[in-house]
Amino acid sequence: MSTSLPTPWLGDAEAGRAHSVRHLQWYIDKGLFWVPVMTATFASKFAVPPLGAAGISVAIPAMLAMVCIALIFQRLVFEPRASAAYLFVLGSLVAMQSMADSRYSLMSLILLAMLHFPYVVRMVQPPSFVRIVRSIQNVGLIIAILGILQYFLQFAVPADLVFPLENFFPKDFIVSLFNQQAPIAYGATVYRANGMVMVEPSVFSQLMALCIVIELISKRRWWYFAVAMVAMVVSYSGTGMLLLVATLVVFAVERGKIGLVTAFFAGVFVLFALGSVFKDIPILGHMISRIGEFGSTGSSGFARFVGGYYMFDEFLWPDPVRTLIGYGAGTFKFYMLAATYPVSEMAIFKVIFEFGLLGATLYFGLLVYYFGRSRAPLVLKVGLAICLILSGNYFPFAHALAFVLLVWAESEQRVRRLPGAV
Repeated sequence: MSTSLPTPWLGDAEAGRAHSVRHLQWYIDKGLFWVPVMTATFASKFAVPPLGAAGISVAIPAMLAMVCIALIFQRLVFEPRASAAYLFVLGSLVAMQSMADSRYSLMSLILLAMLHFPYVVRMVQPPSFVRIVRSIQNVGLIIAILGILQYFLQFAVPADLVFPLENFFPKDFIVSLFNQQAPIAYGATVYRANGMVMVEPSVFSQLMALCIVIELISKRRWWYFAVAMVAMVVSYSGTGMLLLVATLVVFAVERGKIGLVTAFFAGVFVLFALGSVFKDIPILGHMISRIGEFGSTGSSGFARFVGGYYMFDEFLWPDPVRTLIGYGAGTFKFYMLAATYPVSEMAIFKVIFEFGLLGATLYFGLLVYYFGRSRAPLVLKVGLAICLILSGNYFPFAHALAFVLLVWAESEQRVRRLPGAV
């Protein structure tokens, strides 16, 4: 009777394959964090031609490719309820296009589906929530320092040198339709900081506000607050300040600090009531003066926060059918150019105009569901939701951070403060 001898080399081969698989899984898991974060920050200005001309950065195709790879190698799995909600809302929005304006865009609808597809999956082995937020803090710190250097260096060297991507990189590979190199005021020769890598100053300021919120619920390092606040100030953008104020109020109310909220708003009221006293202070005076932009039709503040309501009065509310189901995906840009008053593509204006009150209820209800089911701290969910509304629902920045912080990350239920806070 013959016996077969063991063949160690077969065992070694199997062990080698298992080792390779584990390495591949490790790289995919890392990619699920770093691809969204890096494409939404350091690579936010880059685009693949001809997508850049339409304002589409590398973030959307890169994130979608990363998700598809992770699904193929089973590092992501579909969440049944999240998937069902996604299909229901998307199917409803598609059905509404049968009565849309003839200029509706199928590509706009496809972009919407692609950008929101990662919300329906979850990681098989989610990383530590604490490790994720600390990595984002490190990214934010680097960009904050770049932004501060960018602002002050322009007083010593030509501005073109501190805005290198805008001036020396091939235009076909840079995202268009954003105010990337913006002066602090009309006709000024001093420019608002965008952190060198962020797509525009407003997004830079929103990133700084989110970093402050994360620091508030984690280590609370005073020097980190100082760096992020200086970076936000030199962005000369009110959106980051608005985001920060809203989240600080949520943070204080959640912890029962109503007195702090009252004192804060009293201080803000006094500050702006005495605005004329501070008008000659270079940065503070400029920030206070921007409050008046809401009533000035030629300002970015009016276009971003007010102009959409006039657009509704002009085109949407007079037509009951359009009020209910909107004009169709991608039509906002056509009517925006025809509107009497300037308007920007804020998420709430764009969604209501293109999908009506019914479609907007479904869309924002879906996002509330996705954000609400996360176990991350409430203040962080509110901050990302505000960021998404301020940046636009087709802009990948807030979505990318939501994927890694809310949808895919592991966090303790009802987290009030991250480990390591004092």
